[in-house]
Amino acid sequence: MSKNTMVELVTELEKLSPSFLKDKLIEKAKDGSFHDYRSKSACGKMYFIKCAQWFNSEISKVSHEPAKDLELMIKMDSDIKNGDYDEVYTEEDSRIVIAEAKADPNMSEKDKDFFIKGMAWKK
Repeated sequence: MSKNTMVELVTELEKLSPSFLKDKLIEKAKDGSFHDYRSKSACGKMYFIKCAQWFNSEISKVSHEPAKDLELMIKMDSDIKNGDYDEVYTEEDSRIVIAEAKADPNMSEKDKDFFIKGMAWKK
């Protein structure tokens, strides 16, 4: 079964040493930024990988235990790339992304209709 970036990834991120960057990564995970369907970016997983690279480049400046934190980040990065966090599209995801599309002032009604038909929950 796939892990969820909004739950299990948060648990893994909480193992990092206290830092501002850790808090930002956790905030992003909780708000769905790394999620397959709830991310505002085109690909939540690629966004995580980019954030992880940024964190790793700054780790010696922000971490009390840089070696431990780097090892944890490499493991999370690997798990993401290996598909351990490939979320399964759920009815709840469908409700959320459709509601966001309906509320998006930048989408035309035609685009909204097309998007909603494509993202509608199908059992």
